Amino acid sequence: MSTPRTFDEIDETELLVSTDNAQAYLFQWLSSTEKKISEIDIANLKAAQQTLEKTLLKIISHPEGYPLPGRAIRELVGRCLVSMYSRGETKSMFNVVQSCMRIVGDFKSLSERDASKIAAFSCIGDIMASFGSQSPLLRYQALITLHKSLTTAKRAIPDSLAKDTQKQMKSLLMDKSLPVQRGACEVLINLYKPPTFPALPEIDSLISNSLCSLEQADQLTRSAHANLIGYILASTQIECVIPISESSSGKRKRGEEGEEGTAQVQDVTKPLCTPQEMLLHLSNLYNRTLMTKVRVGIFNFYAALFTHLGPSFIELNYALILSHLLNEIVNSPRSLTSTYDILLTCTFVSILLRKLIGERMLSEQGQISAIKEMANSYLGRWPALMPGRGGVHKGVLVLLLGEVGALVKRLGDASSVVQENLTDPLITLLSHPSHSVRIHTAYALRQFCNNTPTLLPRLILTIQEKLHRDLSAILNPSSPTDISRRALGHAYGLASLVSYDISATVLDLASTLLKKAAESDMRVASVQSEIALVLLSSLMSLVPNFVRGHLTQFLVLWRNALPKMTEERELTSVPRAEVEFLLLLRGYVVGSMLAFLKWNKGLVSLDVERRVASVLSNALSFADAVVSLPAEDPDLSQPKKGLGMKEQEALLHKRVFLCFLLLGFAGVEESAQGAPLKSCIGLFASPDGYTGSSVQAAITSSSEAFKDLWASADGYACGITSICVEGEGGGEGRDEVVGAIDSLLRKPIIPSIEHDPLSLFTPLEESAPPAPPPPNTAVLLPLQDVSSTVKFVTLLLENVHSPKLEKNTGRKAAVFVNAVVALLLALRNAMEDGMGNAREVFGSVGVRVLLGPFLKDAIVDGDVVFCLAGSEAIGRLASLSSTNFLTGQIKDLVDTVMNNWDPYGCAGCALAFGSIYMHVGGLAAGPLLKTTVNVLMSLSNDPHPAVHFSALRALSRVISAAGLNYAPFIPSTLGMLLKVSLLESHKMEGGTLDNSNASGDCPVYPIVCQIIDALITVLGPDIQESARTRTLILNLVNLFKQGDQLVPKDTVATTDVEHVPSPTQIEADHSERHADEYEYKWNYVSLYTLKYMYGFTPGNTFDGGYGFIDYNWEHCMKALGYIARVTQAPHIHDITPIIHFIGPFSHGDIPHRELWDLHHKNHLYRHVVGDCRIVKLRDVYLVVPPSSSKDDRFTWTFGAKTARDILYACRLLDHMDNMSMYGVTQEFLARGIPFHTFSVSCTPTCVHLNTKTVPVILPLGYTLSLNDYTSYLKKHAAFLSSPRGRTALLMGGIIGRIAHEHLSLDGVLQGPLSAFTNHRIGVRYVDQSGLEFYDDALTEDETEIVCGVYRCFTGHGKQFSVHSWWPLPTQWKSRENGMNWGYWTPWNEHLYKNRLGALEKFSQPLSAQEWRSRLKSGSYTRTFVQTVESELVKYLENYIDDKF
Repeated sequence: MSTPRTFDEIDETELLVSTDNAQAYLFQWLSSTEKKISEIDIANLKAAQQTLEKTLLKIISHPEGYPLPGRAIRELVGRCLVSMYSRGETKSMFNVVQSCMRIVGDFKSLSERDASKIAAFSCIGDIMASFGSQSPLLRYQALITLHKSLTTAKRAIPDSLAKDTQKQMKSLLMDKSLPVQRGACEVLINLYKPPTFPALPEIDSLISNSLCSLEQADQLTRSAHANLIGYILASTQIECVIPISESSSGKRKRGEEGEEGTAQVQDVTKPLCTPQEMLLHLSNLYNRTLMTKVRVGIFNFYAALFTHLGPSFIELNYALILSHLLNEIVNSPRSLTSTYDILLTCTFVSILLRKLIGERMLSEQGQISAIKEMANSYLGRWPALMPGRGGVHKGVLVLLLGEVGALVKRLGDASSVVQENLTDPLITLLSHPSHSVRIHTAYALRQFCNNTPTLLPRLILTIQEKLHRDLSAILNPSSPTDISRRALGHAYGLASLVSYDISATVLDLASTLLKKAAESDMRVASVQSEIALVLLSSLMSLVPNFVRGHLTQFLVLWRNALPKMTEERELTSVPRAEVEFLLLLRGYVVGSMLAFLKWNKGLVSLDVERRVASVLSNALSFADAVVSLPAEDPDLSQPKKGLGMKEQEALLHKRVFLCFLLLGFAGVEESAQGAPLKSCIGLFASPDGYTGSSVQAAITSSSEAFKDLWASADGYACGITSICVEGEGGGEGRDEVVGAIDSLLRKPIIPSIEHDPLSLFTPLEESAPPAPPPPNTAVLLPLQDVSSTVKFVTLLLENVHSPKLEKNTGRKAAVFVNAVVALLLALRNAMEDGMGNAREVFGSVGVRVLLGPFLKDAIVDGDVVFCLAGSEAIGRLASLSSTNFLTGQIKDLVDTVMNNWDPYGCAGCALAFGSIYMHVGGLAAGPLLKTTVNVLMSLSNDPHPAVHFSALRALSRVISAAGLNYAPFIPSTLGMLLKVSLLESHKMEGGTLDNSNASGDCPVYPIVCQIIDALITVLGPDIQESARTRTLILNLVNLFKQGDQLVPKDTVATTDVEHVPSPTQIEADHSERHADEYEYKWNYVSLYTLKYMYGFTPGNTFDGGYGFIDYNWEHCMKALGYIARVTQAPHIHDITPIIHFIGPFSHGDIPHRELWDLHHKNHLYRHVVGDCRIVKLRDVYLVVPPSSSKDDRFTWTFGAKTARDILYACRLLDHMDNMSMYGVTQEFLARGIPFHTFSVSCTPTCVHLNTKTVPVILPLGYTLSLNDYTSYLKKHAAFLSSPRGRTALLMGGIIGRIAHEHLSLDGVLQGPLSAFTNHRIGVRYVDQSGLEFYDDALTEDETEIVCGVYRCFTGHGKQFSVHSWWPLPTQWKSRENGMNWGYWTPWNEHLYKNRLGALEKFSQPLSAQEWRSRLKSGSYTRTFVQTVESELVKYLENYIDDKF
C-alpha cells in the first residue's frame, strides 16, 4: 500500500446538501484524516500541519454551514490533534490550546454555541492528557540547573524571589515524581546555605513535607530527603543573629536607660536551638509513626544529621546524643509495644552508634570516653538501689552491652583502660532477670576478657564463687524466686570465659550437676541440667585435644539423655511441666552435640557418626511429637522473659536439622534418612505447620488484610525463612550505614544473640557478633539427600500447591519463598559435594519435569527473592542436566520473553539467562551464546528499569563466564553500551513517571561499568590492536567518572582503567622493567606459576562441565596475587580451564582431576615429588635432591616452611631440564619465597650473646620528622649491608623485598654465618637420629631495625603502642593478611611502591591496627591460599620421612 503524501481538503459543497449528509461526510473525512496522519511521512506531515490545524479548529468552532460537533466529531478531532502532535511539530500546540480556550471563554455567545464549547473542552482534555505533564527528566534538569545557578549566583536573587522559590521547592518535596523530589532537596540546601538560615516554623514545615514522602520513596529519594533534613537541622547549631522579642527589648531598654540614659538595642547571636531541641524534632516524629518504611527514613535523617554535624561535635556531645537515643527512642512507650518493635528500634540505634559514630567519628580517646559513659551512666545503674534513682529498661541494657562489646573489640589492647568501669557492672548484670540481658552480658564479658586477658583469672574466680553460691541457694525452698535466673546468668558468664586452663574444673562441675539433677525435684533439676549442659557446650568449642579424651563420656551422656520414644506413654498424658522440662533438657543436649560437630570435625569417625545419628533420630521423634500438642497463643504484644515452650520446640528442631547438616548421611542408616527431611518440609512448607498466633493467622488469612510479606511486624512473617539469598541488588555505591538501615525494609525477622544462647560460643575472630534468628523462623531444609530427591521434591511441591493455602494468603506466600530457597540450597549442596551422583539425580527426567515449571513460575513472579533464587536454581539445574534440557530451557525463556509483556517477568528471564551461562560454563553453553547475547541486548534497550537493569546485569555475568569466546560480540556490545548511555529512558530520572520512580533502585551505569570491566578482561593484550576500541572504552569510562550518575568508587572499571595498556605504554614499561636491577618475573606468571607452584595440568579431555565458574579472570588473578590489567592472558585458546582450576580452591574445594596433578585420579599424582626425598622436622620441610641435581658448591640443605614451597622445588627439579639446587635457590630468591639454608652436624658452643637492646619509647604526641626517617634509612642500610643482611633475604616477604634494595642474590649461597655457632643466634632443628640442622635467623632487634619500629606512649600509664615504617613479620605472616601469598606478587609490589612513594613524601609510621587494615584483602584470596596448603599437607603425609 502506497504512503499518502498530502491531505484532502473539506468539500464544503457536501456540507450544504443536508444536515445528515453533512455529519456523515465530516465523520468520514475525519476518520480518513486520522488514518493518514499515522501513515504519512513526517516531512509531509509537518508541511501540511498548519493547514490541518486551522481546519480542525474550524470544525469545533462550528461556523455557519458546518454541522454541530457532536460526540463522535469532537472525539475524532481530539485524536487527530494528539496523533499529529505525537509525530509532527509541537511548537504550535500552545496556540491551538489558546484558540480552544477562547471558544470556551466566549460567555456572550448564545446557548446554541454550547456544542462548540463542549468540543473545545474535549480537545483541550485530550491534548493535556497526552502532553500536559512535563517529563520527570525535564523537570529534574530544570531543578538541577537552578541548583547549580544558586551555587554561584545566589546573592543576585532578590529576597522576594528567594522566598517564592523556597515556597515552591517545599511543595515539590511532596511531588509525585521522585526525581523532582530529589532535585528540590538539592535546591533547598543551596537556598539555606549561610548566611541564610531557616526559622523554626520553616524547619517544622520542611520535616513534615519530607516525612509525607517517605512512604513512597526509594533509597535515593530517602537519602536526598535525609541529606536535606540533616543539613537543615545541623544548621541550627551554627551561631546566627536572632532578633529579640519586643518584651525583652523593652526591659533591656529601660534597664540601660536607667544607667546611661539611652542605649542601642543589639540582636542576640546564638544557635537557633539547643542540641536537645534539635534532636527532639526527629524523635517526636519517630514515636508518632508505626510504619517501618517511615521509621527507616527517619533514621536516615539521623545518620545524615550526625554526618553533617561532624566528628568534633559528636565527640563533644556524645553523652547528650546517647541519652537522647536511649531515652527518647529506645525507652519510648511506642518502641516497647512488641518484641519486634524493641529489636527493630535497637537495631536502628545500634547502626548509628556502632557503624557511624563508633567506627567513623570517635577517636580512640572518644571511644574510651563512650565506654565510660555507658558503664557509669547506664550499666552501673542496675539494680536501682538509691531512692529516687530509676532503673534502666532491659532494651537499653541489651543495646549498650552490644555497643560496649563492639567498642572493646575495636579498641583492642587499649580497652584495659576501662576495666575498672566495666568489671563490676558486667558481673552484676549476669544476675539480671531478663534472659536477653544475661546473654548479651555474657558476650560483652567474653569480648572484654579477650582484649584484657590479665583480668580473666580474677573474673573466673568471682563468677565461680557466685555460681556455687546460687547453686547452694537453689536447694533452699525459701530462696528468692529469681535465684534460678541468677544462677543461669552466672553459668553463661562462666561458659563464655571457658578456656583450656579451667576446662577440667568446668567439666567436673557439669558432671556433678548432672548427677545431682537425677536426685532433685523437677524445679531444681531443670536449672541444674541447663547449667551443666551449657557448660558442656562451651567446652566443645575448645581444641579437639580436650574433647578427644572425653569423647566416650560425652557419647554415653547423649545416649542416656536422648532415649528412644516408646508408644506406651504418649506426650498427651504427660503433665505440661514435665514436657517443658524434657524439651528443655533435649534442646541443650542436642545443642552440645551441635557444638561438638561444629568445632571437632576431626573427631567424627564413622562409628561416632552412626551413634550420633541414632540419638538425633530420637530427639527428632520427640520434637515431632511435641508439635502435635496443643499450645497457647504467644502474646506477641508483650516482651518475653525467655524462650517459651513453642520456641524451645522450634529451637530443638533447628538444632537437630543443623546436626544432620554437619553430620551428613554417611553414618545415617538408610531407613532413617527420610525422617529429617520429611519433618523439615512439614515445618517450613506444610499448610498445617506452625503459623504463629491464632490472631495473626486470622489476619493473614484475609487477602484484603494481607499486603506484603516483607512488611510483617510480628517477628514471624507467616513462617518465612530467615536465610538470605545472596545476589546483586540495586545498592551499588550505597553508603554502608545507609545500606544497613535500608536492609531492614526487607527483613521481617530481626536476629539477635538471645534467640539461640549457644551461639554465644562462636569464635571471636569473626567480624560480626553472632545474631541467630528467632527459633520459629530459622527452620529450613538444611540437608538434601540426592538419592531420595524425587520423593521429597514431590512432597514439597504438593505442599506448595495445597488447596489449604488458599485460605491463608500470607502463609501461601511464605511457603512459596521457603520452597524456592530450599530447592536452591539443595542444588548448591549437590554441586559442592560432588557432581557425579548429583547429575544422576537432578539430571533425571523425573526431577527436571518437577522443578522446571516450578522454577519458571518463581522467576516471573516479580519479587526480588524469587527472581534471584529462581534464576540461580535454574542455572544450577541446567549445569547438572543434559544438553537437551539446557537447550529446552533457553528456548522456553526466549518464548517467555516474546510472549510475556510483564516487565518483571522479562527481568526474571533475563537473570535466568545470565545464571544458566554462568553455571553451565563457557564451553558447554558456547553454542547458545549468540542466542543469549541477542536476547539480553534486546532486553537492554527496554525502557522499563527492571528489565534493562536485569538484562545488563545478566550480560555482565555472561561475559565473565564466556571469556575469550565472547570476543566476536565485543563490537556490538560496545555499540549497545554507547546507545544505553545516550538513551533518556535509561537515566534514573528519564522515561515515564512510573519508570523514573522505579529507576532509583535499578541504577544502570554501575552495571555498565562492570560490563566494560569484563570486556577489558576478555580483550586482554588485544586491546592495543584496535585504537578505536580502546578509545571508545576509555571515553565511556571517563563519561561515567565525570558524570553525575551513581557510579561507585570501587567499580574496577572506574578505578583501574588506567591499567589498560597502550602500545607506547607497554614498550616503555618493557624497557623500564629490563633496566631495573631487580626484575620480577610476572610476565609469564599465568601458566608458569600455575604449573610449577600449584600443579595446574589442563588436560585435552577437559570440557568444562565438571565444575562451575564463580570468578572471572580478574578474580582468578587476584587469588594468585596478580593484577589482571597488566597480566597477559595465557597463550591458550580458552582461559576457562584456569578459572575451573582456581575457582574450586577459592571455595574451599579441589579442582577436577584433569586439571590438578595432585588429584588422586590424575595420571601425574605419583610423579610430583619425583626422585626427591622430603624430610619433615617439626614445622619445616627439607628436600634431598636426586644426585643429578646436586651441586658440589653447596654444603647446606634446602628447607622451606610450607608444603606448597617444597613441592614447588620438587617440580622444578623434576620437570625442568638442567635444573639444580642453585637454580631453585635463585628462583626462590627472585620470587621472594622464604627458605632455609641448613648446615648439618654442628656442635655449637655454649657462649650466649645478649643481643637485646633497650627500646626507645617516644613521648605522647611526638611527631617524627624527616631527620628520623633519614636516620632509619642509614641504620637499616648499614645492617643490611653487613654479613647478617643475608638473613633478611632468606625471610622473603616484605623483609626480603627491603633487603633486595641493598644485597645481591649470590650472598645467600654461602650458608649460615658464625653467629649461630658462636652465639646461638638462629634456628635449630633435630631429627629422630639426633642429627642437628641450623640456619641464620633475624633477632627481634634486627627485625625492628629493618622495619623501623618506634614505641610511643599512649597516655595510659606505662602502655605504649608500636608504630613502624613497614609491617613487621608477625603482621605479614598473620592469617588476617590477605596480601601474603607466600611469594612476592605484583599486588605486593604495588603496595610496596605506593608505600615507598608515601614515605618519600614523608608519611608517618603506621600502627599495628593500621597495618592490619591495609593488608586486608578478599576472603577468596585467603581461602585459596589456605585450601591449597591444607590439601598439599595431606598429600605430603605419604612422602615424608622423619630422619635425614
